Amino acid sequence: MTRRTRRMLALDTEDDSEGAVQIINFFDGRHHQTFTRAQQGEKFREAAWNWLYGQAPAHLWACNAEYDLVNLCGDWVGLMCTLQYVSSGLLRASFRDAAITVFDTL
Repeated sequence: MTRRTRRMLALDTEDDSEGAVQIINFFDGRHHQTFTRAQQGEKFREAAWNWLYGQAPAHLWACNAEYDLVNLCGDWVGLMCTLQYVSSGLLRASFRDAAITVFDTL
């Protein structure tokens, strides 16, 4: 059995200051993969999920991971991920349907 190397990715998202997510960006240290509401329309989150699931297994790092996870997953964050907390906040999130673990850089 061949094991696939776990990829390291960074995640950043941006909203319009009114809570509507506009940009979801992944970075692997060399290349950006960006999904925008302006380019992909309302299905841009699904396009980002499909791309991300194709990167598994992966470690995904985000500065303020809770914010970015909600922007990435929307109302489905609790269905898509198992969230593990410690007294200081989110320790990690594990996607249920793919070998992807999210960590916070803070």
